[in-house]
Amino acid sequence: MFRSTLLLGLLILLPPFVGDRAECLALSPEENHPMATQSSVAERYFVIVFSYQDADNHVLKSHTFATFIKASNLGESAAHSQQARLESQTISWLPAKFADTLHLSFFPTAGKNFTLGETLKFARQLDVQVRHWGPLEIDAQLYHQAMLRSEQLASGEVRYQIYDSSKPRTKRAANVVHCIDAVAETAGKLTLGTIRGFEAGEQVAKHFQSHVTRPQSPAWLYDAVVRDAQTSLTPGTLLVGDAQ
Repeated sequence: MFRSTLLLGLLILLPPFVGDRAECLALSPEENHPMATQSSVAERYFVIVFSYQDADNHVLKSHTFATFIKASNLGESAAHSQQARLESQTISWLPAKFADTLHLSFFPTAGKNFTLGETLKFARQLDVQVRHWGPLEIDAQLYHQAMLRSEQLASGEVRYQIYDSSKPRTKRAANVVHCIDAVAETAGKLTLGTIRGFEAGEQVAKHFQSHVTRPQSPAWLYDAVVRDAQTSLTPGTLLVGDAQ
């Protein structure tokens, strides 16, 4: 009687145990694990901050701009770059006629948000040096705020002015630094005064630090973004120095 009761107990307990074990074995290979699949295609976000200036850092030949990147299927090595999908949006706020005149404006005027490729072309035309900070890996919040800021600039709601006293959301005219720093609303207002050129770029990069999620990024990412931006440019655009 005791043996019959023991055997019956084992038969009741055995099927769930075998089933759980089989499920664990099926999920143990990395390629079958749902988290492994999710991590391989998960979106990641980055920002590259740029500044250009001439040797004297003249106010009319200095500019700070930033490119925000959404990446999926991203690998750490250059071998993975062909499988990666990159989307980017640059905030490079300048007078609308800048491409024709290369002149900034001290007074409110119509503005335009130029692409990374266009802005690097301006740097070549002005014969200035360019430095960059990043790519810095950032959280999704900063990236999405940058997309909203880009939409606002495209709407014509904001005009351009070299020096302003407040953020574009509270004033009709804004310089490029306030267009960029307003992206990081949780970090507060970035006040630079007359600081410009490379020093301004460094301050903007520091301003984003509260949104940086990782200190390192794939080494090939910067080259891929800039190469894509320059596909329509003539040879000779030169980026000088990595300020990381």
